[in-house]
Amino acid sequence: MIFSILSQNPPFQKHTHEHEHEKPKVNHDKEHEKYCSRLREANEDEHDLRSGRRMPEFELPGPQGYEEAISFANWDVFWYTRGFNSMDSERSRRHASKLLTYPMTIGSVLHQHSSLMLNNQRLTPEGSRSMAAIRSTLHTEPGAPETHEASVGKSQVRIFILGARGESSLPPHVWEQLGFLFPAANFHIFFIGPQVALPRERQTPSTPPIDTGSPTGSSEPETAGSNLPSEKIPGDSASSKESPNTDTMQIEEKRPLYTPNVYTPQTPAAIPPLKWTRSSLARYGVPSYTTPYSYQVSLSGLQVDNYADVHPLFEETLDPYSDVFFFFAPGFGFPSPSYKNEAGEAVLQISSPTEWGPVLPMLLASKCPIFVTGFSPADVERDVRSLSTAPGVAGEFEWVVTPGPNPFGSEKWEVADFDPRIMVKTNWGIWAIREIYKWVFSSNAIAPCFICDIRVMKRHKEKGEEFWWLKRLPCRTIKIIGLIVGIQQYEKRISYIVDDGTSVIECVHKCSAPPPSPAKAGKPKRSNYVNDPALPKPVAWIGHTVEIVGRIYEFEAKESTEEYSKRTREVRRQIQVQEISVSTKSL
Repeated sequence: MIFSILSQNPPFQKHTHEHEHEKPKVNHDKEHEKYCSRLREANEDEHDLRSGRRMPEFELPGPQGYEEAISFANWDVFWYTRGFNSMDSERSRRHASKLLTYPMTIGSVLHQHSSLMLNNQRLTPEGSRSMAAIRSTLHTEPGAPETHEASVGKSQVRIFILGARGESSLPPHVWEQLGFLFPAANFHIFFIGPQVALPRERQTPSTPPIDTGSPTGSSEPETAGSNLPSEKIPGDSASSKESPNTDTMQIEEKRPLYTPNVYTPQTPAAIPPLKWTRSSLARYGVPSYTTPYSYQVSLSGLQVDNYADVHPLFEETLDPYSDVFFFFAPGFGFPSPSYKNEAGEAVLQISSPTEWGPVLPMLLASKCPIFVTGFSPADVERDVRSLSTAPGVAGEFEWVVTPGPNPFGSEKWEVADFDPRIMVKTNWGIWAIREIYKWVFSSNAIAPCFICDIRVMKRHKEKGEEFWWLKRLPCRTIKIIGLIVGIQQYEKRISYIVDDGTSVIECVHKCSAPPPSPAKAGKPKRSNYVNDPALPKPVAWIGHTVEIVGRIYEFEAKESTEEYSKRTREVRRQIQVQEISVSTKSL
């Protein structure tokens, strides 16, 4: 409609019959054609959605066939390998991409066959190790079939969507498509934010009154009309005087407030409740619901002003192997509309204590990956730049996915209400961060492993922080269980030789020697070296099974012979024992 109006009445055109040969020179907007073509496209898409035609692009496929691989290169290949109906027009592509952009964005970055890889430099080496943790829960071991039976005994994968708006109003069968990508995983999706759509209350159908006095059992016309809404009576002067004012007041109340140049998305309408939808107010303490839609996907919505209010409910159970956070266009880099600093200047939302300020440090401390999308290149750049100014975030994270385009962003133009020249595409770009260093250096970060793993661990030295990579898991403190095969006592330490069946390693336990007992006059010293009271007493002896917690120490072996001094010294590793105890576990 806007395009047709602009075409019929172009700006700067003078409707005059005088001096037609002297037309004024007008500097037309170079972006005019681009704006009008996009407006026309968006307008026609909206009319097509309301045309009432059959929409084959919205007919979603069921579970994926056995051993049928899915490609995440782009929309076209995904639709083909997933078994969607053929997208015969660009309009069908736009409709389908807008509907599926949220679940497919999540699935495409979490899947082991994601298009964000090390080869195209979208996934960082640190991010590859971080993603390996949650992918080990989403998929089976190499060679094992991806079936639902393989999910037995696995943890439920929880996806937290913070600041959820329109994505919380999607039909549950759309989110079920995410579960079809991972047959061996179970999902619980949480929508958390002040604009989360909640189910509307169920209304019990009212039974019309039955006139028992009527022989046929039918009601009188007056009785039937009493259940209908009251209508305006022409002869009633009171109603004719009051109704205009009442209608005007209702219209004014429903009319939304308009703020120029500020886009405030509206809360989605209430969603229809399903048969299994139940209230979760008693569990979470805020307006919420839970819908166990299928054996694989459950949905929960929490309507809360700030995620920090409900973070204590999940803090103790967050696990990087089964939990992940998503922000869909959160607006980190936009000024806060509700908070200003002492100088009266608006701060960014990522630093505002009433918005995302306290949230991101909490999420970084959980060690779970954090994915963020943006609706345009400028929006992605704005959010990334805001990270360097946020307290508790700047310098405290590492990249998991570098900023760039999202292959599964929406292809439909979204037009801003306050300015039709502003058009964006939902989830155009994506990036991800994660904090791991603080967790590695905490006292609770103990990684169980075998001695053979210690032999092949890679050392990490960056930013003055040192730890080891246990395959794809960062660690500094390790735990082993093995059999003592040798003991050597020294004045201030004890050396245990431990064998766990995979290899042998030396474990050095530093301890203070006991005070020497006064020697009796005329009595010679004992010659038993093992029971010498001047040496520390071992916790266990040869043949005992022990559990050892400690840190890896690497050193160069010294050669005593001059002939071997020219050779490269061998690098050896040992464990500096922090705790040692006799174990009752069998090897």
